Amino acid sequence: MMDKYSSHDFGAYQIDSYGNILTASESYHPELLVAGQRLAKLNRRTIDNLKKYFPEEAIERFVTMKPEVFQKLASLLHEALKDPWNHKTEIYLIFRDGFGIGITDATKIIANIPSIASGLSEYLQEYAKIIKDAQKASLEWDRKNLDLKNPNNLHNKIKSAGSYAERILLRTELLYAAVQLADADIEQKVSETEKMITTAEENIKIEVELSRNVIFGLGWALSASERESLMTDLTFEHLWDSGIAETDKSNLKNYKEKMSGFSKSMIQCAQKLVEVDEQGAADIFGSLS
Repeated sequence: MMDKYSSHDFGAYQIDSYGNILTASESYHPELLVAGQRLAKLNRRTIDNLKKYFPEEAIERFVTMKPEVFQKLASLLHEALKDPWNHKTEIYLIFRDGFGIGITDATKIIANIPSIASGLSEYLQEYAKIIKDAQKASLEWDRKNLDLKNPNNLHNKIKSAGSYAERILLRTELLYAAVQLADADIEQKVSETEKMITTAEENIKIEVELSRNVIFGLGWALSASERESLMTDLTFEHLWDSGIAETDKSNLKNYKEKMSGFSKSMIQCAQKLVEVDEQGAADIFGSLS
């Protein structure tokens, strides 16, 4: 769920109109609190397991390391450990430069590579599941709180807000929820369309191959010229227009980029609601003077 704007483990940071980072709570994306607890337990369990093989100072470095740095190093190490005997130098450099581990400890660690590799694989799988679950639950929260059938939706909360600051905060939350849902919907539709194009291309290749095999199978009843005549137009290149397919893919990419730009503008708007309100008020009073 790393985002192309500013991000943390579970997605993009959400900033209100006063420059404050919106935080998860029992009333605002509580699923992220649950995900955070799951991730903390996973990290604790993983660190306790690593203590069997890594020196204490290296563990301290793990704990203070930025999550994205640890994730990157863990991924690099996980890939190298798939074929450790041919990547000993690479593994040692990751230990030394990334984790600050000397050659003596690194040698001990390498001797326990199977156990460490298994632990890292389990960590990455559980980490990915936590992020995926949080993303799904976050979108469900957005849908629920934008649903007009839900009496406690964000629209109604804005109407009954007791102060200007509360109203601005709720409007900010509403914009973020709408942007998240729109992004997810666009991502899904573009992905599904790309998959449809790829599937159609693969199906035509299969059908062409099967049809040509059938014609060859009837060779005993047809002359060579008759077989060639039947197969003249029976080629993938004749039945599939690669130019149109590439144009479709390019259009999908452009659409996705355009909508991403719109989402970014909406996020910037959410961060400037107070400024927009003040400018609107100034324009109104200016027109009356």
